[in-house]
Amino acid sequence: SRPADLIVTLATVAANGAELHRTTLFDGPSLASGKTPAEVAAIQLPAKMDASALIDSGSCARFRLNVADMVPGATGTLASWTLSGRIAVYPFAHSPDYYRSLLFGTGTAVPRPQPVVHVAGYFNEMSRGAFTFADAGVFGPTTWRNWMGRSDSQQVDDVVRMLEADGFDFRAFDRNHDDVIDDSELAIVAFTNESRVGGKSRTPVAAGHPECSPTAAGVKVCSHVTFVTEQVNFETLTHEISHSLGTEDLYGDNYVKGECYSFGLTLLSCTLGDTLADHMESLFLDPWHRIRLGWLAPLALTPPVMELGDESWVGFFGQRARPVWIRKPGDDHEYFLFEYRGRRGYDNGVADIGLVVWHVKDNGGDPLGHHIHAVSPNNPRGGSNAWQPADGRFQLQWEDGTLVPWSLWVEPVRSSPNSVALRAERAPEGRRPPSLDIVQPANKSSAPYASPVTLRADARDSRGSTKGLRVTWSSDIDGNLGEGATTAASFNAPGKRRISANVRDRFGAAAAASIDFTATNSPPSPTIYSPAADQVLTRNFPFRVLGYAPTPVLFALPCERLTWSIDRAPLWSFIGCDGLANLNVLGPATLTLMAIDDFGASATASVAVRFEDPAPNSPPLVTITAPLSPVLGLGAPVRVSGVAKDPAGGPVTMQWVLSDDVGGREFDLGSSASFDWVPATQMPNGGSMTLLLYGTNSAGLVSRASLHIFIEPPIR
Repeated sequence: SRPADLIVTLATVAANGAELHRTTLFDGPSLASGKTPAEVAAIQLPAKMDASALIDSGSCARFRLNVADMVPGATGTLASWTLSGRIAVYPFAHSPDYYRSLLFGTGTAVPRPQPVVHVAGYFNEMSRGAFTFADAGVFGPTTWRNWMGRSDSQQVDDVVRMLEADGFDFRAFDRNHDDVIDDSELAIVAFTNESRVGGKSRTPVAAGHPECSPTAAGVKVCSHVTFVTEQVNFETLTHEISHSLGTEDLYGDNYVKGECYSFGLTLLSCTLGDTLADHMESLFLDPWHRIRLGWLAPLALTPPVMELGDESWVGFFGQRARPVWIRKPGDDHEYFLFEYRGRRGYDNGVADIGLVVWHVKDNGGDPLGHHIHAVSPNNPRGGSNAWQPADGRFQLQWEDGTLVPWSLWVEPVRSSPNSVALRAERAPEGRRPPSLDIVQPANKSSAPYASPVTLRADARDSRGSTKGLRVTWSSDIDGNLGEGATTAASFNAPGKRRISANVRDRFGAAAAASIDFTATNSPPSPTIYSPAADQVLTRNFPFRVLGYAPTPVLFALPCERLTWSIDRAPLWSFIGCDGLANLNVLGPATLTLMAIDDFGASATASVAVRFEDPAPNSPPLVTITAPLSPVLGLGAPVRVSGVAKDPAGGPVTMQWVLSDDVGGREFDLGSSASFDWVPATQMPNGGSMTLLLYGTNSAGLVSRASLHIFIEPPIR
């Protein structure tokens, strides 16, 4: 009897009865807050409530509805409830032959686009011929009805059982005859139609499931199972399969927040992003993983210069490129790796071409992937940029803040498109990195997004000097913002951003500082040019609406962002900058122009007008309805039209005249209500003109409408 006292929630429930996700469908006390007793009494429990957020969570198992009465005393009955929804199950997009092509390149259904890419070829290239996958069989499609609401280890069990039911002989892959199938013997990939793009890699051993998956053949399957969607992009596919080799995710401290250290520089960073279904772009592993897997061996840095090339590079003596490392003295677990990436072969999706530097703290920390990341020119911990010759000298820091005693820089190699020279010069001992503070703008400050903002930093080297320092500015939204201890930047979009300053001294020792900054939005400034304020308009007769709305970065918003309305005719609206309106309105009215920019900011402008009916003995009403543009081409046909109306209801004769504003000549264009006109016929040289429309009624009363136009002269 009092719905305002009720809170209604819906939860998804696991098989063991535990709630997985919960959403509030109706919160009566919140709705009643601040309302009068009469308003509270009027609150009703809606017949339909939106549970889409819960459905989309992916935990679609069993559902539990809970209704809590927050004020005891009243009673009621929940007669029934129904959960209705739609689950989109994508049909398989490809045949089993396609997946054999995708995995091994042996099928006839070639993945798009050319050249053909496949998993076996990827790992063969990554390992330089030391490792690849062979075809153990492709099975399916099969029906998997109970995958929803099951744990990862249960899903792994399901896949193993379905494979065995389809005739797959697991015992044939027990190469060491220990009755256990592990990742050194078999990798399993399951293509599911749960969604279009996605993936995960799981083992059968998990909490509450200590044993590997048993089979009827008497062996236990302990291999990873890679679950990917039917239109998985190639990066995600190879990323997830690589986990069966023991790779680590190099996401950073918080994958949920999308930090994704070294995005685009290693296959083991984030791979989903906004990539398209069936996308065939690929990306190499980082050198730490390739070394760990035994596919590469690093070279020690030997100053003053070493040449580093990509996978297609071959040295003078026929050698292949190898990463270079600098190891920390007295610590075998911390080092820097240097490699060249060239966007060739299966590395076609690498984020940048050039020298990529990796900082490794391989001390077995948990998780290990938090301590391995690229050192980019604009990001000392992560980033997606390679080092170029234009970046100048750089000096690296160990995790404890001490400097690596080498000043490094990159130079191009003459006549070599796929390598660079890494140069090294001993830097003075005992130095410290520069100090850096952002002075302006202040942290958490704001300014209009299109206005110049001064960027000022206090940067000093370890001796307190400001000489020889290079300061660069960037933001996580806008990219590069400029250089110099003092500079200025403006932002092309509103919103929060992280502004960062980086400084390097003449040896390349670096420091960084960041602030939070908000570029605020300034709403558009709409102006109505027609009709004028207090203009008298005629009911049921066309009048022109003309308006524009500049913004801080645009002279005028696109016309589709402008909407006209009038208070006396609520159902009427017009979208555009310029047009004609015809309204059955009498008396005072307010015409409003609303403008909305690309970021949702809006503003309005209004004019007061008055609609009247003319006296029956008034002269004719005449207006030109086309063209609306005042600038016309010389040779193209132009549509000319007008409206003439006698207030008394009699006939009106129309006459069109073209008047030369300079020469004073007049040309008779005819008497039709509308016609096509080629301006070059009367004015072959173009010029300033006035288009006149005369209307004469049966009483001989004459009215005139005019439009000043400019006819573009011919190109000479």
